[in-house]
Amino acid sequence: MEIETERMLLRAWRPEDFEDFARISSDPEVMRYIGNGQPAARSEAWRTMAVFVGHWSLRGYGLWAAEERGTGKFIGRIGLWNPEGWPGLEVGWLLDRAHW
Repeated sequence: MEIETERMLLRAWRPEDFEDFARISSDPEVMRYIGNGQPAARSEAWRTMAVFVGHWSLRGYGLWAAEERGTGKFIGRIGLWNPEGWPGLEVGWLLDRAHW
């Protein structure tokens, strides 16, 4: 499933998203209010991306990879989040600071 807007495409995660996702996740300002508020190491970014893919498989919904339509560039993640033990369904997003 995909969602297309005037400026973005929300789509399934691809292996080639990882480098940009790892870079975005290592930005302290981007990560300020995410998780423990600390930038993520590459290994953490990889595990997080894998969790997002697994969430889709287990729940049938999740966080999409967000792509800028004009360029095809990965710019972050947007969607629904509800892992086991979470207090409820959450709408979440994380965007590259250049796209705030």
